[in-house]
Amino acid sequence: MFTNKVKRLPVLGPVVALLAMSPAHAVSSSVTVDESGIVVAGAWGARKAYAPLDVSRILPGFLGAWALRPEICGEGPRSASFPDRTPNGFVGIAADRVSTKSGPLVVVAAYVRTPETMTPRDAEAALAEKRKIVLSSERERNAAEMLVELRPLRPGESHFYQLILSDEKKTLHLEEAGRERVTLKLCE
Repeated sequence: MFTNKVKRLPVLGPVVALLAMSPAHAVSSSVTVDESGIVVAGAWGARKAYAPLDVSRILPGFLGAWALRPEICGEGPRSASFPDRTPNGFVGIAADRVSTKSGPLVVVAAYVRTPETMTPRDAEAALAEKRKIVLSSERERNAAEMLVELRPLRPGESHFYQLILSDEKKTLHLEEAGRERVTLKLCE
């Protein structure tokens, strides 16, 4: 006698659930890009859906000098034009690039969390109409969470980074898809 056992997956939200069933391709083990433009990123059990912005730029709240510890802030530059390499533990974020100890990374694409009002029908409609879902960077300028696709200046593959602001935008949680989260403080 056979019994069918159905595995229940945790509910990830209506858009994420749709993307699990829609035609998509995996960019890395923890990032999925849907044909509608929606990107799902994060560790299993904590995956989130993001929609692309109309411009490939990092939003204003994330810009500035960030460091692992306050004493590192004095070692790094404070200008919006960060050098190609920064001291260890210091990250400079400009609208079009991120400067790290390993070198600069340019912004390829920028995303914000999908609005709670977005439903699977919105993604289905976009797919049916063969259009991409795109959000206004002006309307989303105060978002506290982003996903950015970054690529090194030297030839190499791009990587996705989740950026999450907390503590009244004084703390930045930075997580490369599939890696450990780093917490940075804003240099003042």
